[in-house]
Amino acid sequence: MKTYIDGIYYDLNESSQTAKVIPNYDEDWILDNRYNDNIIIPSQVYCSEMIFNVVEISAHAFRQSFIKSVIIPSSITTIETCAFAECHALTNITIPDTVKRIENGAFADCTELVSIVLPNQLVAMGGGLFYNCKKLETVTISDSVKTIGNHAFYGCTSLSSVAMGNAVTSIGSSAFYNCKALAKIEIPESVKTIGSSAFSGCKSLSSIVIPDGVTTI
Repeated sequence: MKTYIDGIYYDLNESSQTAKVIPNYDEDWILDNRYNDNIIIPSQVYCSEMIFNVVEISAHAFRQSFIKSVIIPSSITTIETCAFAECHALTNITIPDTVKRIENGAFADCTELVSIVLPNQLVAMGGGLFYNCKKLETVTISDSVKTIGNHAFYGCTSLSSVAMGNAVTSIGSSAFYNCKALAKIEIPESVKTIGSSAFSGCKSLSSIVIPDGVTTI
């Protein structure tokens, strides 16, 4: 059931009493996200005398909107595909440690985003997660992350600092492609596979140490 509450669209599930943040489409099924400025997503919403726990941000929920910052509540566990893609004004986002899954392209083309700290329970980073985030400078990848998806940081030309957690086992193809400012990166001993062109175009990267446990490059 699509419902508009306090400036945000939700899909409410009465049987589970949960809510998903969803995109707004007009009558011709054209994305019509008019969100702007600063967004605070609540952990619960109230409708028809019922309380719904907000647990998910669905695909394309804020895509192409004009939001500048987002605060995500600790009730959220999933951020779906392209949820914040092409939010060109987005500079700051707070992701709680309760988020376990962030899907492909969730923050792709957020060209004003400067830094991000990934949640402590996140296991896999979706492909193209920060694709073309040209102003992204620093990233902290938590110790829970096992997989860095294909093209995860593709075209992040300002990325200069990556703190990679000790649980990463796989770095996808073109994961850091054309990260021109990246001068140093430490690959943890846990890594077993590195995809093709993972560090291609990293012009400032003068050397890199490949762990002995890597079996596929």
